[in-house]
Formats: sequence, C-alpha cells, structure tokens
Amino acid sequence: TAVTFIAVARLLGPSGYGIYTLALGFSAFIGAVGHFGIGTYFNKHLAEFIAKDDTDGIVSALNSGYFILAAIGIALSAIGIAFSGLAVAHFFKSSGVHALTLEIASLTILFSMLYGAAYSALVGVSRGKHAALAANLVYTVQLIVGVGLILSGFGVDGAVLGILAGYIVGAAMTGYYIVMALSRYVKIRIYIPSKVEIGNVLRFSLPIAANNLLNSGISNFAIMLLGVYATAYLLGNYGMATKGLNLMLVFSGTMTTVLLATFSSAVAKTRRERIGAFYNKALLYSLLATLPPIIYIGILSKPLVFIFITKQYSLTPLYVSLMALGTAIGLPWLYSSSFMVANGYVKKVLKYAAVSVAVQLAVLLLLVQRFTTIGVIIAIFVVGNIVSDFLLAEGIKKVIGIRYETKKLFKVMLTGIVAAAFVSVALLVHNLWVQLLIGAALLLAAYPIALVVVGIVNEAMISDITRISKGLPVLDKFINLEVSYIYALSKFFRVKIS
Repeated sequence: TAVTFIAVARLLGPSGYGIYTLALGFSAFIGAVGHFGIGTYFNKHLAEFIAKDDTDGIVSALNSGYFILAAIGIALSAIGIAFSGLAVAHFFKSSGVHALTLEIASLTILFSMLYGAAYSALVGVSRGKHAALAANLVYTVQLIVGVGLILSGFGVDGAVLGILAGYIVGAAMTGYYIVMALSRYVKIRIYIPSKVEIGNVLRFSLPIAANNLLNSGISNFAIMLLGVYATAYLLGNYGMATKGLNLMLVFSGTMTTVLLATFSSAVAKTRRERIGAFYNKALLYSLLATLPPIIYIGILSKPLVFIFITKQYSLTPLYVSLMALGTAIGLPWLYSSSFMVANGYVKKVLKYAAVSVAVQLAVLLLLVQRFTTIGVIIAIFVVGNIVSDFLLAEGIKKVIGIRYETKKLFKVMLTGIVAAAFVSVALLVHNLWVQLLIGAALLLAAYPIALVVVGIVNEAMISDITRISKGLPVLDKFINLEVSYIYALSKFFRVKIS
C-alpha cells in the first residue's frame, strides 16, 4: 500500500491527488459505517459457533451477514452515484472533480464492505494466512491497475478504478476462502435469511456501525468541506499529509498493540483494586513506545516528503508536523478508549465520541471557510483530541474509578519535548538525506538521555520492556542495546535507577 500511495502521488501531482482524495473521501463519507459491524460479528461469532459445533449458527451468520452487507452496500453505492452529479454541480466547483470520478468511487463502497467483513471473518476462524494473501493481492491489483491506467491516460479516474479493482478481487478472494474454511464444518447453503436472523446480527453490529460513523464520519466530512472551500492543490497536500502520517505510524501502532495486549491479559487476571496500576503502566509504556516515531515524523516531515514523494507537495510538511502534534495529544484518548471498551463500557465511549464529534464539527464550521486546511487540522487533530482526552480521563475516573498518574504523563511529554529539541538540530544541515540520518541518530541518542534525566525509567520498567521484547526478531537485540545504553547514562549523570 505504501508503494501504491507513493506511485499515485508522484504520477498525479498535488492537484490530481487532491481530486483523488476528494473522490475517495466522498465515498468514505457515504460509507462511513465501514462494514456495518458485520466483520466484527463474523470475527466473534463464527469462531464461537465452530467451537460449539453449531452448524445452523454458522450458516445463519454467514447468510444474514452477507445479506445485510449486500443490501447496505448496494444502497450506499447507489446513493453515492445518485448524488455525484449534484455534488459536483453545487458544491465541488473549485476542486475540478468530475461526476464520473465520484460515481466510480461510490462503487468502492459495496466491494470494500464485502472485502473488509470477509477479511475479519478469516482472522476469526484462524485463517490469518489466507487473509494476508488476500490483502497482498488487493494491494498488488490496486498498484498494477491504478498505475497502469494513469500511465495510459486515465488520470484520476484510473487511480480510483485501481482501488475499485483491488476491492472487487479482494471481496471475491476472501469470500471464496471463508466458504472453503467453513465447508470443513458444515455444508454451505445460500438462502434469504429471516427477519429474526437479521435482527440477531443487527443487535450486535449496529453499535459498532455507529462507532464507525462517529470515528470516520467527521474526518471524511472535513474532506467534503475542503472540496467546497479549498482548491485541488490544497486538498492534495492535505490528503498526502493524512495518508503519509497514517502509513508512517504503522510501526508504532504495531508496537503499541503488543504492549496493550500484554497488559490487558494481566488486567484480566488481576483484582479490581489493582487494575488502575496496570492501566497507568500500560498507558505510560504505550506513550513511550509511540512518541519517538511521532517526534521523528513531525520534526523531519520536510525531508521525508520531499525525498520519498516530491517537492511539488510544498505544504504537506507543515500539515504533517501539525498532525503529528495533534496525534501526540490524542494518544491518551486512544488508549483510554480501548481500555473502556475492553471493560464493557461501549455506550459510554460512544457518548464521549459523540460529544467530541459535536465540538469538532462546531470548530470545523467556524474555521474551514477562512483557514481551509489549517482550520480542518486544528478542529480534527488538535481540538478534537484535547476534548476526547478530557472526556475519557473524566470517564475513566467516574466509571471505573481510575485516575491518570498526571505527574508521570507530564514527565513523558517533557521527555518528548527534550528529544524533539535534539532532533531539531538536524534541520541545520542543508542536505535532506543527511537530515534524516542525523535526525535518526540524535533521536536514538537523545531519547534515552531524556528518559534518564527526567526520571521516568526504573528497574521495573526495564524488566517489563525486556520481557515483552524477548523473542521478537531484531527488536529484542535493539532493546537490549538501548537498556545497556540507559544504564551507562545513569552512571554518567549519576541518576539512580530504582
């Protein structure tokens, strides 16, 4: 997906990529419910039905889920196609987008829903290898078809057709794999499910669909507003920044998942009065793991964009830096939300999300006409994350009885500021490649120094991190080197690690 992203961005240029961003944002806004929670339903219930040898449950879940997906997907795609001409004629005049482009993008709604739900189902029935094969095929088809059609003169339409082709192939492949996987347990038969069967699925999936709508709806609505008030060039730089930031944070997301999974398991085995300590530890470690890549991306956004994409995206580095700052602000909200969901407070999380979205929407409408892309970034990435942090902190305190260890969180942020100051020195060099290399070296050297000087690191933390990384290829050796470095720094600065 990174290769496709870079290739399409280079070939289309900022204005073309802006139209591409608007088209996909249009379809994503209409299909903001995701796969309507059906993928999560498949992931959870198919595995349970298999374990119970409930063959009727398997067949019912499959037919009901696919029936809902097809019905909702076709309806949403039809809505997108129907409103494409109207949107271009009355709202997106300054962007240069054509109705045909939006119509093609609307077709991706149906097939992305079918693919996403079946992908989750494969993971749920322990067919992760097949899911990975399907995902790789999707990315490959999107790259070959998209780039091929762009080079053949189809421009933005070709890029969107590439996305559509990938989802069609992915939906077919994952559907085939899930039927083959379940055929081991039951003879698959196709029928129109009853209202009762559909109702059973919807009772589970509707809250998840609502959560998807809140989480992705506001960000895609922001793209719609930019389509009204901003030029294609500005929209292209914004789309590049959001996509690039998401791709560059994949590693930190993976690292965070490992850490949170470890402590979630520990919490499940711990008395309620000790859950607060485990939660704060999970939050602390996750922040410490996630901050370094955010610092690197935020400070060195210019060389990253200009080297790996193109200098034509002149505004993207500024947008990436601002988004990275907002992302850092929003990390406590991200982890607190996951923690509350894990403890069964889904409705509370939805309530807080709704309040946050309402505030974001108000700020968005206030700023977007005058400040366009900067206004969107302030509303979504800064104001939205601050509000969410506050709401979740209050929610965890009132509902679960856990308080943030504010002093430690402050020390983490101080550590990040110190490390960012060191990395900024790399910007004094003119060569972009050298900036990246020096920035990486400074971050690896300065972050442990900040940890020691600020006083966050201790023996228990070192023991936990070493244990968690044990057995992970390459990462365990790197962690061991950093641990040795931290002990050396503690002796140099005469700071006792206790």
